[in-house]
Amino acid sequence: MSIKDTCIELGDKIQGELVKIRTEQRLLGEDLTHRITGVDNRVKDLDRKMDAGFARVDERLTGLEGRTDSIEGRMEVVQEGQKTMQATQTEMLRILVGIQRKLDAA
Repeated sequence: MSIKDTCIELGDKIQGELVKIRTEQRLLGEDLTHRITGVDNRVKDLDRKMDAGFARVDERLTGLEGRTDSIEGRMEVVQEGQKTMQATQTEMLRILVGIQRKLDAA
């Protein structure tokens, strides 16, 4: 084998090795791309689930706010009733005190 043939054989081996390295790099790049795409899809799924969860929480909070408003309205009615009852009791107490004074005076 001549030096020329040896150099050609070495060049062919180097070229083959470079092709092999480029192929492996391409395959690794594709694998990485698929993994990134998978992670991206999972993140999107989680985002959708979180959005749905937040929407449910918002609906519940809105319902609770409505109930709170209703309870506050009822409390105002009860407080007004208590004020009226206190005024009536005060008036009745005045009448009873007046009657008691008249009885004591007699």
